[in-house]
Amino acid sequence: MRLSLGGETQMPTFLHTADIHLDSPFSARFDTKRAELRRNELRRSVSDMFDLAKDVDLLLIAGDLFDGSCVSGETISFLKRKFSELPHTKIFIVAGNHDPFSPGSVYEREDFGDNVHIFSTHGECVEIPELKTRVYGVSFSSAVCEKTLEIPKIEKKDGYSDIILLHGDLVSLGGESNYNPIDKNFLENCGGDYVALGHIHKRSEVKRCGNTYYAYPGPPEGRGFDECGDMGCYIGSVDNGVADVQFKRVSRRRFFHVLADVSDAADSIHGAQIAMEEAEKLGTADDFYKIILTGRATGLNIESIQEELSAKLYFAEVYNETKPEYDVEKLAEQNTLCGEFVRIMQKRISALSGEEKAIARDAMLLGIEVLLGGDK
Repeated sequence: MRLSLGGETQMPTFLHTADIHLDSPFSARFDTKRAELRRNELRRSVSDMFDLAKDVDLLLIAGDLFDGSCVSGETISFLKRKFSELPHTKIFIVAGNHDPFSPGSVYEREDFGDNVHIFSTHGECVEIPELKTRVYGVSFSSAVCEKTLEIPKIEKKDGYSDIILLHGDLVSLGGESNYNPIDKNFLENCGGDYVALGHIHKRSEVKRCGNTYYAYPGPPEGRGFDECGDMGCYIGSVDNGVADVQFKRVSRRRFFHVLADVSDAADSIHGAQIAMEEAEKLGTADDFYKIILTGRATGLNIESIQEELSAKLYFAEVYNETKPEYDVEKLAEQNTLCGEFVRIMQKRISALSGEEKAIARDAMLLGIEVLLGGDK
């Protein structure tokens, strides 16, 4: 059963993914055991994503399928198996800056199946008459590409949809990039109905420039705390100049930044509880969290908070950015410059209310910190 999105006509459908980075070591963030688990989780997410492609006409992979030029035999076998399970789906791949199409590369060495087309480093067009679709693409030849990669000129053909597959960097007009700079002029004049982009790891919404729709799907799984939130792919169609494309989450785990104000924490267990509640607002216990403790706090044991959270969450890193909590009344009794400052500020604060009072109190605490050199 083929996927039909939002209409009665049998328009060509596609799944758009990019920046998968198979064989990513994950060693910068995790120990050896957890890094291996993360690599396996990435494969499982990709496997699930490719299963979704059984219901579409085209699988579009917009570069950086692999993390580097050295690709394991297991990963090659995995891909060949998954691609063979999509006999009715046509698969198109462009090589990116991490996995360029170069002499001796995996793209040159391996045969991934009759339903797989890997674009060369010279712009190509593949016409699919039965789908009334043309797919254009071009691969990186090396890790750096300072000039915009060229594709064949698109001459519009009645009833045909034109899809462009590119790995590159969207830049302002006249902007520069080492990774195939693509600007507004290109998008407006390329002639494509949909440009399936890769390279940027932050998902963009599906946007329109002139008559061309374009999007970055982001990776299917985050690799660190610079890739937070839901990760996945785009599934949709484009027909008669109208795109119908939706995001589909496939990530098994997500990365989140958590700011936890522990000013009201009575003790370390309470502080961990406050941080846990903030984490639960974003994700589940199966996700990755970078938890930053903020606010005014005294006597909290950060190691204890780390242990509490690590016992409840799959992964948690705790960072202490709290400020000291001062005994203002005791400081006001002192015959020092700091004591005089506190007395003056207390008098001013007493005459204020609401937000102004809170701002003045924060200013007083900051002043105390400066005067005391950060000590209580």
